[in-house]
Amino acid sequence: METKTNYITEAEKVASGGDWIKLGVGVHKILFLEDLPVPIKTKRVINGKEQEIEQCDVLVEYQGQRKKLSLTKGATVKSLWGQVVILGRHYKSLVGKTVDVIVKQAKDKNGEERKDYTILQVAELLQQQQKL
Repeated sequence: METKTNYITEAEKVASGGDWIKLGVGVHKILFLEDLPVPIKTKRVINGKEQEIEQCDVLVEYQGQRKKLSLTKGATVKSLWGQVVILGRHYKSLVGKTVDVIVKQAKDKNGEERKDYTILQVAELLQQQQKL
């Protein structure tokens, strides 16, 4: 049994982002390996204020590796959470579904930098629904 940290192994994990995905600007292909768990409430400091948010971690495959994608529960269809929920409702499950997530850099109403997420397959679903 090892009694100290294996720095080589830990450095490799840190360099690869560990078990988590942090989606940067661009297009990302993600395969869902499980359905969304029920979000848990947690406290975070956002813009200097402590706020209670709901979030969950879902297991996905990204670039050939099993990773966790953390989702904060959003209130609109434009949120990443809202888009994933629409996808789950449409297919009755997320397991085995591959999606293309487009990430753009944007500014919010206060001029703060943020990321804007679009799941291509959900955008297509919503467009089809509007035609009906």
